[in-house]
Amino acid sequence: MSKHAHKHVCSYFKENKISIFLRPLLYAEIDLIWQQINRRELITQLYLQKQEQLELTECFYDVQQWDAYHLENDPPKLKERYKQDASFIGAFNTSDQLVGISVVSDQLIANYPDAKLLQYFYVDADQQGQGIGAKLMQAAKESAKQLGSLQLYISATPSKRTVDFYIKHGAKPLKHPDRQLWELEPEDIHLLCTL
Repeated sequence: MSKHAHKHVCSYFKENKISIFLRPLLYAEIDLIWQQINRRELITQLYLQKQEQLELTECFYDVQQWDAYHLENDPPKLKERYKQDASFIGAFNTSDQLVGISVVSDQLIANYPDAKLLQYFYVDADQQGQGIGAKLMQAAKESAKQLGSLQLYISATPSKRTVDFYIKHGAKPLKHPDRQLWELEPEDIHLLCTL
């Protein structure tokens, strides 16, 4: 188990007639992310970033499931981050099904040394809009603080729904994204949340 995971208090909340339990994810549970979380999403608007300004554009992407790239690359990357003491918080329903995940990495961000990276963040498509994302975002901020950070760096998929979610929770678009993270995801919207 991550040395940071034990610092998290497990929490239970009931909202909109659903019961959810947040707790540190075990290493053996990492593959549940792609087995149990429904990735379905219909994207009709994307943001393009022009320095600190966001421009909305129309699009149409019908994401039905995890794509081959994510299924091949994300599991080994996240398992390595787990071994490097990233903080993994899972949201589980009463059937012990994983319905959301927040991963905050302890990696150094060159241009933002006071920040930790929100490495991975998903809520099951059928569970969105019920407060799970808000609770996971609160847990992500707490994870970043426990890792000694003053800020949370977010490289977000540019969909309107995703970016609006992070802005609602205090993140602001960066005029100057971290160069290394931007090179990895140049179409993402790079944001910073002060804790």
